[in-house]
Amino acid sequence: MGTKKEIVFFDELGFGWLLDKDMIDKIREKQAIEQIMIQRSLAELFRRRKRL
Repeated sequence: MGTKKEIVFFDELGFGWLLDKDMIDKIREKQAIEQIMIQRSLAELFRRRKRL
């Protein structure tokens, strides 16, 4: 059984956050989903723009 490693993450304001691997994975998964949604939205907007 592997050990969970804790990671200190500093945000834009300089606050430090102590996160474990599971939390980092959840954040990355959410960011990936948001990135895909943004890319699809932009692609749809560009497609509609070309039709006008």
